[in-house]
Amino acid sequence: MKPDLLLKDTDALRQRRALLSLWGRGAMAMAGIAGMTGTGLLGLSPTLSHALSWPARQTWTYAVEGRASGIPYRTESSLALSLDGGRFQIVNDIRVPFMGSQIQTSSGVWTEGKGPDPRSFNDNKRKERNAQFDPDQGRIVFPASSLSVAWVAGVQDRISLLLALTHKCQTQGASLKAGQVWRVPVISSSGIDTWQLECKGQHALDLPLGHMNAWQWDRVELPAGEAALSFWLSPQAGGGPVRLLMVQGNGDRVDQRLSKWA
Repeated sequence: MKPDLLLKDTDALRQRRALLSLWGRGAMAMAGIAGMTGTGLLGLSPTLSHALSWPARQTWTYAVEGRASGIPYRTESSLALSLDGGRFQIVNDIRVPFMGSQIQTSSGVWTEGKGPDPRSFNDNKRKERNAQFDPDQGRIVFPASSLSVAWVAGVQDRISLLLALTHKCQTQGASLKAGQVWRVPVISSSGIDTWQLECKGQHALDLPLGHMNAWQWDRVELPAGEAALSFWLSPQAGGGPVRLLMVQGNGDRVDQRLSKWA
């Protein structure tokens, strides 16, 4: 093999390994809801009220820019939400360079007053994250490891979490203020962690889709080694996330910004 081709192959292999490590440590999927009328940008009201309806199907597409082990990359991700007969399903598809798609799926029970109540979570790249929720038996089972932990009310997976947060913002409406903290149980590959999400107020964003106003939420009081997470929810895109930023302690990052909403 020629030296220059060997070098290219080596660089590609390094990038594949770095990206797999980064996405495996913390790739968060985004979930959103839509359905609003008005007269602002894209025909929607620019105000930040979350008095939204819940349509049967919506899809969000994101332009992704990231850095893994110092190597920059660009890709796309999409999130599709469907509500049908008291059930929900969210499918997050992240097109990871050199590795194909990482597909994460959350499904479960949906009620207007309560929001998402997950029953299963599946990740096609990280099988150890897969989980089955059984509130009737009071257990959450991780099939890959046979680990079983006690089910707790309000528990979410990494995808249903943002749908639950969007629902919370909608129900709070005008009472939503900067500084509010929401504590929510979220499954990991080894059990349940309590996440603290703090509202950082309203911000104007310039996104690939256009200018939008959004509520910023940050995960705070992180355990050692956990990635910093910030995400922005906007009623101008149905109340769902229009940007999500993940930053690792070593500077690796994933920045997902809304490019299409339909």
